[in-house]
Parts: sequence; C-alpha cells; structure tokens
Amino acid sequence: MARRFVRVTFAVLLPLIMLTNSRIALAQKRPAPAPEVNLIRFEGHLGPPQPSDRGGTNLWLNHGGKEYRFQLTRLRVLTGTRMASRIIADVQPYRPSLFLRGAETMTQRLVTARPSDRIQINGYLRAGTRDLMVTEVMVSTAARETPKPTPASSPVSAGTRDAP
Repeated sequence: MARRFVRVTFAVLLPLIMLTNSRIALAQKRPAPAPEVNLIRFEGHLGPPQPSDRGGTNLWLNHGGKEYRFQLTRLRVLTGTRMASRIIADVQPYRPSLFLRGAETMTQRLVTARPSDRIQINGYLRAGTRDLMVTEVMVSTAARETPKPTPASSPVSAGTRDAP
C-alpha cells in the first residue's frame, strides 16, 4: 500500500513541479537587448560626383525638410561592432538616406557648405533607424591648386662654351 501511495503521489507531483519550474523560467526571461548605437564619421562633399572622386557612394541627407546630395568618400565606425559596409547597405536604398538631427549650430554648417568643400559629419546611428544624431560637422575648404612656376631658363651667352 505504501508503494502505491508513493507512485500516485509522485505521478501527481511531478507534473506540478514541472509546471512550476517552467513558470519560474518564463518569469526570469531577460528582455531583448536594445539595438546597438554606433558613433560614425561620414566624410565627403555635397553635390554630384566630381571627376576626382573614386568609388564614392551617393547618399541623400535630409535636414529641415530640405535634401542634400552627399558624395560619401569614407565612412568610419568609431564605436561599436557594426561594419561600415553594413551601414551603407542599410541606408543607401532610401531617399532620403539619413535624417540629420542635432544642434542647429552644427547642422547649419552643412547648409552653408559649397560643393567643393570637404565635409566630416560625426554622429550616433542606431541600428534599424535612419536618424543620425549629429554631434559635429566640420567643413574645410578644398585646397586650390596653384600652378607651379616653371623654372626660368638661363640666358646663354653667345661667345661662351663650357670648358672640358
């Protein structure tokens, strides 16, 4: 009789124990991690591609309802594990590619830039979004090439010859 009681008790208690353990496991489930946020540096210039550009990427930046064509010549991921090529693949198919958010003093530099100016835009980009939180915009004027002076030819005297 005692053995039968133990079997019945065990048969009844085992499912209850399993059910309780599964509920505890579900209650301790961790929330999904937030998408990674990367600090990124975009380098390039405004406007259409220039003849000197080699392998640039065409992006469209939106700020204040106005779109700017940006020729990306270099993209650097300063923090995080995402690859630059993955970021470009995520934003390039869209128009606008990125929405610029941030301090007006920073984004205003982009508005006043000329197509010949070199631009660096630093900002935070969260995976899965196209909102770039701009932290810095640097505009540098392109160095103008000045023609090198040709060496002046020295006048040769008619009656002199080089001595051997």
